Amino acid sequence: MRSSFEHSVSCHLEFLRAVILSLAVVVGSGLLGETDFAAAASAFKPGDFEVCVALDEPHVFATSSERLTATAKITITRKTGTPANGMIRIGRPMNQAETQADFQEFGFDLTKTNSATVTAPLAVPPMEHNGRVVYPVNIVMGSENYVTMDVRLARTPVWHLIGPFEGGPNTAHNTVFPPEQGIDLAAAHPGKGGTSVRWQRFPATAQQENGFFNLDEALGKPDEATAYALYEVVAMDDDMPARLALGSDDSIKVWHNGKLVHDKVVTRSAEPGQDLVNITLTKGTNTFLVKVCDGGGDWGFFFDIQDRNGAPLENLRQRIGFSQVTITDPVLRLTEVTRTSASLKWESDVPNVPRVIVRKALEGRALPVWGDVPKSEMVKADPDAAPIVVQTTDYTTRHTATVTGLQPGTRYLVSVDPACGGTESERLSFYTAPPEGLTQFLKLRLICIIFSNVTRDDSLTAPGAREPAPDSEIQKIKWEMRQTQLFYWVNSGMRLQLEVDYIVDDRFYEIDDAVYGIGYNGKDEAALEELLPRHGRRVSDYDGRVFISIVKQWDPNANSGAGAWHYPFGGGGTIGPEEYPGYGKSAWRGGSTSNSAWLFCHEFQHQLDALYHWSMGPEHLFNHFQPWDDTAHRHGEHWDGNGWIFWEWAGYVTRDHQWYPLLEPKLGFRYFTCRWGKVIKTTDADNDGIPDDAPDLPLDEKRFGSDPTTVDTDKDGLSDMMEVMACRWLEFGLDEIWGGDRRTHYCNPRDPDSDKDGVRDGDDPYPVYPVNPLVKKAENPSGPIPHTSFRPFVKFRDFAYEADFRLAWNDDYFVIEMSAPTPPANMRIYIDANDNGWYVGGDNYDLRVHPKGDAPAGGEWHANAKRTFAVAFHNCSVKGKWPFYDPDWQPDSAFDAFETTTQAKYSIEIRIPKDPSRGLDLREGKRIGILIAINPEGGNGRPNEHGALTVFEPHTFFTVELGN
Repeated sequence: MRSSFEHSVSCHLEFLRAVILSLAVVVGSGLLGETDFAAAASAFKPGDFEVCVALDEPHVFATSSERLTATAKITITRKTGTPANGMIRIGRPMNQAETQADFQEFGFDLTKTNSATVTAPLAVPPMEHNGRVVYPVNIVMGSENYVTMDVRLARTPVWHLIGPFEGGPNTAHNTVFPPEQGIDLAAAHPGKGGTSVRWQRFPATAQQENGFFNLDEALGKPDEATAYALYEVVAMDDDMPARLALGSDDSIKVWHNGKLVHDKVVTRSAEPGQDLVNITLTKGTNTFLVKVCDGGGDWGFFFDIQDRNGAPLENLRQRIGFSQVTITDPVLRLTEVTRTSASLKWESDVPNVPRVIVRKALEGRALPVWGDVPKSEMVKADPDAAPIVVQTTDYTTRHTATVTGLQPGTRYLVSVDPACGGTESERLSFYTAPPEGLTQFLKLRLICIIFSNVTRDDSLTAPGAREPAPDSEIQKIKWEMRQTQLFYWVNSGMRLQLEVDYIVDDRFYEIDDAVYGIGYNGKDEAALEELLPRHGRRVSDYDGRVFISIVKQWDPNANSGAGAWHYPFGGGGTIGPEEYPGYGKSAWRGGSTSNSAWLFCHEFQHQLDALYHWSMGPEHLFNHFQPWDDTAHRHGEHWDGNGWIFWEWAGYVTRDHQWYPLLEPKLGFRYFTCRWGKVIKTTDADNDGIPDDAPDLPLDEKRFGSDPTTVDTDKDGLSDMMEVMACRWLEFGLDEIWGGDRRTHYCNPRDPDSDKDGVRDGDDPYPVYPVNPLVKKAENPSGPIPHTSFRPFVKFRDFAYEADFRLAWNDDYFVIEMSAPTPPANMRIYIDANDNGWYVGGDNYDLRVHPKGDAPAGGEWHANAKRTFAVAFHNCSVKGKWPFYDPDWQPDSAFDAFETTTQAKYSIEIRIPKDPSRGLDLREGKRIGILIAINPEGGNGRPNEHGALTVFEPHTFFTVELGN
């Protein structure tokens, strides 16, 4: 299945034998255990000593939770005539909390010999899947620090692999290749293209730390290919119930002890736990054979053996090996960019003293660049400008440098030479900060083709089957996509503009129930090539493409039996810029029952992710949120998570500071490393990042109402840009609509107290919500809380529904009370008990109120007797577990809701009992995130918008703090 780049490997490993380890050398960085050490001028020069590290690589049977020991032999050879003695210090593995003592020390003497070898045990910490360990090694010559280097190794399970064989999921899934007839690790078999293939050890370089087995990396990236992987584990107990958590790109078969236990023909990108297969392990050796067929693009699989609840399985041993890690990617990264300078860091595979080369670059990009043509060809150096060359001075493998004398608002290409393999690195494109009085943004130009006349093949005889959808459907799509354009603009800090050109194709198309409509069936690309020239445009004019199909299906039961057309929605699909025409593609079905705003937001972020990947950028986070791969943070679902990614990319939030107040963005230069698009400059008199008057952009100072000559118009301590970013500018999300008066949803840059709550915007954690986040403790320390202790929380006022919410807490309960003139059709409340994000930890609760007695029940849902209230546990604490909702969780019996209904009032009190094991440790200072969404009886009053009314901005959590 083609996807942009989700599984990538940045280092090269050799698995088969003891080999020389790579050394990452930092001269003058100080001895282990010291900080800010400045070494004296050494009597020895780089190259006076040769250091080589050999790693013994035995394979041992062990559990993933066992600490193991590798053995390294460090040999120091004197190349100078000056005798010396010294010491080797080996530190604890970096990024590991529990290991050996702080460091080990080994002395050596090179006064009477030219070579000395020390043997050092390396404690290898437990690892759940495939792990990398880095040991800092410091070498002292006499009394002087000579060099500091890193020893890198991988701890991986031992698998065997054979392939590629001919054929993909549609042609070879059921073909019986020799491994299915019997395993002979010494045999050779005919492979793809007439080659001969043999069993080999699955390379450690292709076993990624997230548990992904990368067959492309192991077998050279063939398409339409099949491979087999062989794995053995030893079960210590009789008949151990277990399950396989599998994921595959594309189709997969699995045999356990020769019996086929899983068989799935599918075309997809691999994710952990896509398929869950219950098995029973027999005592002793259990053998697994995995077959994976690839149709094109990425290729590989996830394989994990768990207990039936998804937890790691005890008493299970596997063969584990150690192997070398050698750097092949210098990971060239910018760390700071100003108007006239750029700072960067990188690594090299061996110690060297490289040059930094900065070349002025031409504006724009060259397309098409695709296939085997490197993406570096997209940005060209200015042939008329002489390069700036800076010679570094430290002999090391961990490098930093700062280049000065650059011009403001100018594009450059930077590289280092030598980097890895003795060659110059790939060139990284960037822009310096704009000149005084200007701001700059990246404009990505997109082409969107809307197929307005697509009919399901089961509706061809209905009246109007060959007529295009009404223009209102097209206008709705464009209106929704404008919201996404505004969302990208605001949440990037006005650094990213998506400009969309539309072409409506009203020719008739007939399809089956294709999830992407015309997308990905070949007719989409044919339409692109045919229609663009008709409109005076070229394929190479764009940086991305979007195909939206308005699919018509006849419903004979609608309209009181007279029948009517409706527009079934579907999910979206995206590929990256690897193939022609050199930029990404997204496709989905649009229309009145779809949500093109959300699909555009989500799917194009996949394209953006790929563009920055192919621009040498750091990780632009993948927007399928899960805590075990650093994609989930302190945010809610959908739009809120996507907005957090934009914040993080510029530095408004970090891993250590994940929410408001936003930080001053020190990484905004990242947006301008993209090889696609065009960087535009516009007037910004006060240099606050907000364009002064730019009607072609989604928002500027003029429309926001701020003063373009001052950074903080109302002098309230919150800059105009931070007032813009006090919310996500999201009126409607995915099945959620921001309720209330829209005029109150945004900061007023000319009012120091935008929400009129008596707190100056610069001091207000939520300047758009007139809400006190402090929840006072009830008078009674335990037991049910009397109503007299409830304190006002928020007043919700919308033309479709009104309600008041109050909160209370004591040592036993956290209580939410809602009162309203009439009961809602239903209400949803999310509780993030640790206020750390909806996709983080085992502390998230989904509460449902259904006054009519139709609350969900069964499975993960636990409803009261009347089915007016239900609760489910959103458990994101188990690595690899998906779906996140936990059907095995049993709520405390005190978890309940109590309704009161009179002619004039409806109220409900929801009691949430304390449960410290799941985040509900009720104490002073505790912070809890709350999301409230209401479906009024009779609808939300907005005919063109679908979803519940949210008290706060859609998908966002409001943080309350338990006080005294």
